[in-house]
Amino acid sequence: MIDLTLGAVFVVFYAASRFNTPRTNRSSTTAGRYFAGLFCYILVGLVFYATLAHFPHLLAFALQGNEAPSAPWAKELSRPLLVALLLTVLLPKLPLLSELDNWIRKRLQDMAAIPYEVRRLSAQLRKGNLDVPEELQAEVRQKLENNGFSVKDINFEAGRTPVQLWTRLAVLLAKLEDWESDRKMAGYLATCPDEMDRLRKRFEQLIPKAKMCFRLLNETAAGSATTRTHEAVIGYQEDFMELLAELHNAVLDFIGRGVLHAELTDGARLNRLQALGFTIEWKACSFTFNQVMLVFGMVFSVMLAGGVIFSGAMHGVTIGKMLTRLVMIALIYCVAVACAVFPKERWKFARRQPGQVRPVGFYMASGLLAVGVSQLISFIFSCFMMHSLEGGWQRFQVTYPWSLSTFATTVTMGVLIDNGLFPRWARWQQRVFEGLTQGLIMTGISYLVRCWLVERTAQVVTLPANYRVPDLDQVMIMAGIIGFVLGYCIPTWCREAPRSQPEFPVSEPRGQLPSSAVTLAATSV
Repeated sequence: MIDLTLGAVFVVFYAASRFNTPRTNRSSTTAGRYFAGLFCYILVGLVFYATLAHFPHLLAFALQGNEAPSAPWAKELSRPLLVALLLTVLLPKLPLLSELDNWIRKRLQDMAAIPYEVRRLSAQLRKGNLDVPEELQAEVRQKLENNGFSVKDINFEAGRTPVQLWTRLAVLLAKLEDWESDRKMAGYLATCPDEMDRLRKRFEQLIPKAKMCFRLLNETAAGSATTRTHEAVIGYQEDFMELLAELHNAVLDFIGRGVLHAELTDGARLNRLQALGFTIEWKACSFTFNQVMLVFGMVFSVMLAGGVIFSGAMHGVTIGKMLTRLVMIALIYCVAVACAVFPKERWKFARRQPGQVRPVGFYMASGLLAVGVSQLISFIFSCFMMHSLEGGWQRFQVTYPWSLSTFATTVTMGVLIDNGLFPRWARWQQRVFEGLTQGLIMTGISYLVRCWLVERTAQVVTLPANYRVPDLDQVMIMAGIIGFVLGYCIPTWCREAPRSQPEFPVSEPRGQLPSSAVTLAATSV
């Protein structure tokens, strides 16, 4: 068991290192996307590890005739540690596994939008305006004048002329100096310690060219240049603008990676960009961090109230373990909701398109993803509560039927989110209907889960300490209440979130909505 666990740790660390190669991968996309992709990659690595460790003939097939490490110390390794060695240090020398690993990693990095997210953000920054406060204008103007630029060579207005772009670049570099004293941004700068210095040096190297370009432009504007001189000036200007545009794009990429690396939510990223002076169009997410915390709080409160009401069912369980279990349950419900909602923000295939069949494939995929994440969370919490890996695994083998509830929650939530506005129903009526639908489905599923738990406890020889199957009335009532709360809130939040273009359908086959009813004002719970 120790060798198996130690080998799994090695596989996890090496998988995390490979996924973040090059090191800019983490800062090339959002934290949520990156860690979701990383989790899937680690999960795939652990599946390969467990499979090869338990089936020696598959290990021989994976080696494809290549001999295992022949060093004496390698021959003395147990099979789990040998497999861990092959999946980490020696992976590049195994053609079959190496090619499969590269293919899977590339697909998951594409899923995590690496590096497309930073490119998209950089493109938005290039199109956006840059507001410069009076204090910063005075500071930048003073620096440029000290470097020999005249007043005519400084222009803080928005535009694409050489003078305007040069001034904008000077402003951005001046703003980046504040990052060195910012706690969050200092962490990003530590991952690329020399990049800001290289940007500054590139800017300083362009100063002589900028002076020459502006002087030639000023002389040409005065009308004293011949045709040949004018053509030479235009050529010099084009060369300078090419170098200036490259540096400008590099600075925006640097800013984009820093914001994606340091800030976890869309709102925090927007605030960071606004602090830098950017005014850009930002698509609001239909499910915010505060709403995730609200879901966590509501589920935790319902379960806590249930624990008080059904206090007899908690006999023999300490308060600490009870609270830990409630945190685990609330976190699992948040994962289920997130797997149903967040992909619809990013992937077109996950959304219901008008006039087309619902994305049933996505419902199933999101449910399976939620099951995978929730079962990992359940195993980690079980190990924590049982104070050992063996005890956690023993408890996990009994409690995994709860994955059926997670799957049903995610799938049902995905279906309800894709509902349009019911044209003949009031807003509260539709919310109550969706809450009842989710609640009734979860009540029925909880009955099946409880039956499965009873079956599992009968099959297991040794039950975990202090474990007992919860009472049927407790399971069904709690599941029904939580299901109603989620169904009442989540679909409405998603439909009424502010967005530039509607991404969820606004009507049902029951009838056609009038155009005046298509847009709803966002309303809180």
